[in-house]
Amino acid sequence: MVTLRKILIGLFALTSVLTGLVIFSTIFFGKTNSITTLFGLLWALGMTIEIVAFPIAGIIYLVNRADTKRRLGLENSIVIAKQQIDQYQTNTADTKRRLGLENSIVIAKPQIDQYQTKPGFNLLLEYSKKNNSTNWFATYGEDTSNEYDEEKLQMLQKILLKQDFKISTYDLQVLLKNISRLQFAQDLRKRLRLGTKLTLDSICERFVLEYGENSTNPLLMDALIYVLVEEGLSKYENSQDIKTKLLSIKEDISLKHFENNLKSEKQALSLADIDRMNGHDFEDFIATSILAKDGFEILEVKKSGDQGGDILANKFGKKLVVQAKRYTGKVGNYAVQEVTAARDHYSCDDAWVITNSYFTKSAKELAKSTQVRLIDRDELKRMF
Repeated sequence: MVTLRKILIGLFALTSVLTGLVIFSTIFFGKTNSITTLFGLLWALGMTIEIVAFPIAGIIYLVNRADTKRRLGLENSIVIAKQQIDQYQTNTADTKRRLGLENSIVIAKPQIDQYQTKPGFNLLLEYSKKNNSTNWFATYGEDTSNEYDEEKLQMLQKILLKQDFKISTYDLQVLLKNISRLQFAQDLRKRLRLGTKLTLDSICERFVLEYGENSTNPLLMDALIYVLVEEGLSKYENSQDIKTKLLSIKEDISLKHFENNLKSEKQALSLADIDRMNGHDFEDFIATSILAKDGFEILEVKKSGDQGGDILANKFGKKLVVQAKRYTGKVGNYAVQEVTAARDHYSCDDAWVITNSYFTKSAKELAKSTQVRLIDRDELKRMF
């Protein structure tokens, strides 16, 4: 623009000089003189160039000014730009919420698929299974799928790198989390014992009976919706409808339990009453007042506690062994060890330890690694 400005100034000065020369030549040499004619032609040429050049220069100036504003980010104010960004993010988040995709396996699945052909992917599957139980939510009521040992994660990353599988630490953690969630959804399909004649309502009812109060948790519900979509019974867009259905089923079950309690001739028990029970009475209480009311078929109550299992029950073809511990102190590792052995001995799918007391820290840690559900005094109170 500086050079263009100088050219225009020079052109203007030249035409001004030529104007003066034409006037001077006309006065001293006359209009018909050849010198006057030459100056006149040069003046006319200069004026023509000037008339054409000035508008072109103006256009170039405006274009360069707009380009400069864009490069400096000044075409729209920062306030307007921020509003546009916020609106885009709001619209995107709203769309995800409406489609039930904000934390959905529908997003995780394509990401997992694109890594399946890479060498070392099977290693990721095994790592996820060993470090994150597919029952992580069902047992503990929270998402622990992102809790990875940093040292083990680095070792895994180095092994993958040797197999030309390059991935950042952050992306590896996200991928493992998504794999864990997908594995849980696939495991859920097995836990619900899906069959060809099951309807949407019957699957949702099984789901509520399986997970109780946690059944409307977004993480668990997302896994259910994934299963329903795979079965061709729902769409991801219908996630809110599924949640409404689950809430309705939960309410129906609660009302049914409440009605059964009203019809019962027995006076409601308190924790103090349970604390006064002997071991056998406590086992009977767990079998009839907890498991049976929750839809379990009681197969056997073993008064002798053979092989570490006090109660054998069944629901939806899934077998459960329960260790019932009426204690005054905290229940330790041995109860978890016994029920784990009983689960294997009786070929059960699940193992629980239920107590009127609480569990030691080591018992909780062992239960987590052996996939045993622990029901302490507080949870027991909510169950009857």
